[in-house]
This record gives sequence, C-alpha cells and structure tokens, in this order.
Amino acid sequence: MINEQVSKAFDQFLVQLHDTQRVLDLAREKTPEAIKSLSDVIIEALDCELSPREADLAADVLINLAKRLEVSIRAGLALRLSVYENVPLRLALHLANDVADVATPFLENSPALSDTDIYYIIQGQESTHWRAIARREKLAPEIINLLVGKKDIATSGALILNTKLSFSDGTISALKDFVAENTDLIKDFASREDVPESAMLELYWKVNEAERKVIVDIAGIDVEQVDKQMQDTAVDFTNVLFGSLEITEEMQSVAKRMQDKGALTTQKMLKALQNGQIGLFYSMFAAYSSVPIEAINNIFMEDKGKALAIVSRALDIDRSAFISFFVHAKKLRHEDKIDHDNLNQAMRYFNSLKAETAKSLLPSVVKQFSFGPRAEA
Repeated sequence: MINEQVSKAFDQFLVQLHDTQRVLDLAREKTPEAIKSLSDVIIEALDCELSPREADLAADVLINLAKRLEVSIRAGLALRLSVYENVPLRLALHLANDVADVATPFLENSPALSDTDIYYIIQGQESTHWRAIARREKLAPEIINLLVGKKDIATSGALILNTKLSFSDGTISALKDFVAENTDLIKDFASREDVPESAMLELYWKVNEAERKVIVDIAGIDVEQVDKQMQDTAVDFTNVLFGSLEITEEMQSVAKRMQDKGALTTQKMLKALQNGQIGLFYSMFAAYSSVPIEAINNIFMEDKGKALAIVSRALDIDRSAFISFFVHAKKLRHEDKIDHDNLNQAMRYFNSLKAETAKSLLPSVVKQFSFGPRAEA
C-alpha cells in the first residue's frame, strides 16, 4: 500500500515536470521566488522514497530539464540541491560537471557525491572544479593528495585555507615544497596549526629573506636557534665512519642550505675534513664551487693536484686552504703518507696559475673529471 502511495506521488511529480511550459515559465522569471518555486517542485519529489527505477527516471527528466535552463537558474537550483543527500546520482554528477558557476556550490557542499565520484570529477575537470572540491568540509586523504598533486596554485591555496581538513605528514611535505616555489601561499601555510615547526624550518631555508621574515613573524621561529641548528648540523653526522666516502642526500641538502644562506666558508669545509667527514666535505665543496658532486672525488684524488689548483684559483681559495684541502683529503681517502713530490708540484702549479687562466680552464676540468675515469673509492 505504501509503495503504491509513493509511486502515485512520484507519478504526479513526473506529470508536473512534463508540463515543461509551466516549469520553463517559472525559469524565465529569473526571480528568487520563481527559482524557489522551481526548486520546490524538484525537492518535493526527492523527499519521496524512490525505487532505483524511479530514481533513474527522475534523473533523466531532471537532466533534460536542466539542459533547457539558463546558467543562473541552474546555479540557483544546484545551490538548493547541494544540501540534499538523496539527489539521484546521475543528476548529481550532471550538476557537478556543469560549468563552474553551476558546479561550484554543489561540489563544495553536496553529500550526494562519494570519494569515487569526486576522484573522477577531478580527473575530468579543471582548476575551477578542483578549487571547489578543495573547500569541502570532509575529504579523504587520497583525494587531498590528488588535489595537491595537480600543482595548481588556486587549488592548493584553497586546501591550505580549509581549516576543516587535517593533513598527513606526506601532504604537509608536498605542500611545503609547492609553497617554496609559489611563495604567495607562505602566509596562509605558516598560519595552519597542523604544520609542524620542522616543516617551517625546511621551508625557511628554501625562500628569500623577505619570505623568511613572514615565516618568523607568523610561525614564531627563533632565528638565533635556527642559526645554531645549522652550525650544529654541519658537523653532526656521527653515524658516518671516519674517512668514509659516504655522500648522502642529507649532507648535500645541508651544504646547499649553508651556501644559500651565505654561511659556507673554507674554514667550515676544513673543519669537516678535520672531523673525518669526507662525504660532508665533498658535499660542501660541490655546493661552494658549483662543481658537480660526481666530479669532486676525481678532482681531489688526482695525484699532482692540478685540477684542484685550477678549481681553487678560479674560486679565489687561498694557498693555505688549498694545501689543507689537498693534504687532508688524500690522507682520509688513502690512509697513507702524502707524496711530497706531488705536494710540491701542486703548490708550484697553484702559485704559477693566474685566476683568469683558472676560470677559463674550469669548464674543461669539470667536463673531464665528471665523465673521465673515477678515482678509486
């Protein structure tokens, strides 16, 4: 009996919608009252408990109707339907994939869309739709990561501003890297409560002075502590064996940050050598000189030190530092006595070499020692 009553009510709804002239007359009025009346006709039917067949039929009728309505009318209808969970799926997908003015309120709010629906909408649409999805109160971690992976400034900006969402460590790391390249987002990113200080410190070293000030002001980072941590990190690779040629990404990252900050000096490089941290020293020297890391060991292990002399002269490294680098690096790598004949030849060549000549020779040295036979590790 109940099913018969539902079907009768739904049949009456279909009759109303098939009276398209009446519906379209409402739409042409373009007044809030007319839009409400039009929405009421549709919502009245959606309140019925429809069978799957009836839901499909309703979707067909409503989609055909929506295609005949102007954008402003469809947008008003989408806004009202966005709060209803029992919108037929085909109608929900039609509204969600409509033009941005129509789709935006529906994508932002509709509970009728599943994670799978949202996934395919993201893959099939562009930035305006992604941005609307990013403003939803609830999103699965996989959907958040999919949006971040689009590398779209407006979408990532909407995600960052959406304080209803919680981000995983992986999401924060990906956003941090994106924000480092799109620094207009720094202020909003730094304002999020779920971004840890460690992420802000990493971001701090990737941006310029003005942007660092924004991070310090908003995230409350202690600049003096940051500088101390940088100095400590440069000599804190205790897990690396003395004299071991182990070059890690962390070493190269530390060296690059020191160079970017203007804190990398020959004295600090020598200290790494004296501590037996040859891998860290090579990373520092590569960052300081812009010589590829692949060439560094070959340059330092050349017997007579000509290549190292050319690089040092080109970089205006003084004689004392050049000799210290030559001697300490060979001791760490060979663990035997220095050949004094080779040392004397290296010193004589260094003394005779002009800075201008060294700079002209540097590109060929880098090329030769990057691709030539590598020294014994």
